[in-house]
Amino acid sequence: MVAAVPQLKTLDAALAAGVGFLCGVGVAPAVTPDPYRYFVLALAAAVLSAWWWRNRTVRTGSLLVIALCVGVLRYQASLPPRGPSFIGNIQGREVAVTGTVVAEPDVRLGNTKLTLGRLRDEQVRPLQGRMLATVRLYPEYHYGDVLRLSGPVKPPESFDDFAYDRYLARSGIFAVSYYPAVELVAHGQGSPAYAALLAAKSRAQRVINRGLPEPSASIFSAMLLGSRQGLPKELVAAFNVTGLTHLVAISGAQIALLISLVAAVLPYFGIHRRRAFYLLTALLVAYLALIGLPASAVRAGVMGWLALFSYHLGRRAQGTRLLLYAAVAMVAVNPMILRDDVGFQLSFAAVAGLLALSPLLERAFSRVPEFFGLRTALAMTVAANIFTLPLIAAQFQRLSVISLLANILVFPVSAVAMVAGLFGLLVAPWAGSLGWALWLPTHAPLAYLTALALWFSRLPFAQVTLSLPPLLLVPSYFALALGVRWLRRWLQEKERYVLPA
Repeated sequence: MVAAVPQLKTLDAALAAGVGFLCGVGVAPAVTPDPYRYFVLALAAAVLSAWWWRNRTVRTGSLLVIALCVGVLRYQASLPPRGPSFIGNIQGREVAVTGTVVAEPDVRLGNTKLTLGRLRDEQVRPLQGRMLATVRLYPEYHYGDVLRLSGPVKPPESFDDFAYDRYLARSGIFAVSYYPAVELVAHGQGSPAYAALLAAKSRAQRVINRGLPEPSASIFSAMLLGSRQGLPKELVAAFNVTGLTHLVAISGAQIALLISLVAAVLPYFGIHRRRAFYLLTALLVAYLALIGLPASAVRAGVMGWLALFSYHLGRRAQGTRLLLYAAVAMVAVNPMILRDDVGFQLSFAAVAGLLALSPLLERAFSRVPEFFGLRTALAMTVAANIFTLPLIAAQFQRLSVISLLANILVFPVSAVAMVAGLFGLLVAPWAGSLGWALWLPTHAPLAYLTALALWFSRLPFAQVTLSLPPLLLVPSYFALALGVRWLRRWLQEKERYVLPA
């Protein structure tokens, strides 16, 4: 056990800084907001490091403390000033606010949610922060529209143990308004490039709706475009119970699984690893552009690409380190995602599992045929599920008993649906009356996915209530790390050779 615990002196400077910074951002919401205190602590650590510079343990420990202080200060700097111009302080029964739609409108079944930025009050004074306005479906409003809203405005509130205020704050939203009077002031006041991307996404949505019946159209739109508005409530509940929710969300694990499976299949068509890496990288960039480059999808895409890059290098351990550095960069840009963005947390955990555990599971599953990437897909699916279990138990207080089996049965089929759907999306509009036939290879696996999710979700033992206190997340993942280390050693002894680092 002692040998399995990494000693402080084995940490290099970059790794220590990354870990310290993430820890600082993580504890920042619970500590006293006193910048002077953390500046003094960081300065003391720097002086201590300079005094005992030859002692690597002291030097690394001091760097950890400095990075932790920087993380705390970065989180506190990201909080908006709560002055009189803060939108969260402006509330009342009738408040007039003018703002621009700065994100893609979120069209639901009964309403539309608009994110408004560049806010101004009745005296045309600028307001700090964004506002989320819930309006009726018609008339339709678009990205770049300038709107004047009159109605009740209030800060968002938590409900049903869901920190809705923190969830919105990670996107800079600190006020909400429900069904205000809306007046259109101007069109086209957003970025032309971003507007063009959203227009392309809207065209793709229309092609999907014409080519696929429901609920296949809504499932494929969620898988490809991240648009979950049309999913039936019964199906959403079934995905939650069976642990298949990640299939209808754009996550780092989903992207990594898909591109890794495609990379495993491409050699059968004469496209080997080096060419496959550049081809898949270009396709990933084009895909993120197609869906409008939302921040959550870009973060997921970066994590998924890092998994691909580590496969390209042939060094999974290097990929794990790069994943940590990418997480540090993302959290530095938006510190609130570390605590309040469950999608970011799950993507990070799942991709870490793909990099750390799936290579070992591929060796353990040596009897599974490698035909068309079957062994790789199985190992990656199991690894992603294992590494996300503690987070799911802590965040959602439930555990899907059949999640692993359901994912094993569904993932290869969902990959086929994605690849076939992309082909149909690109070719069907030009196929005329035969366009419907190009969607059959997409509809069939989606129908299978739907039937399997609904059937599994009706089993009486499909899900159990399991609440993991957040404080146990660290020891849970430490236990996972020890388990990975033990599995590596066991495989080394069994196979009598050292696995690739």
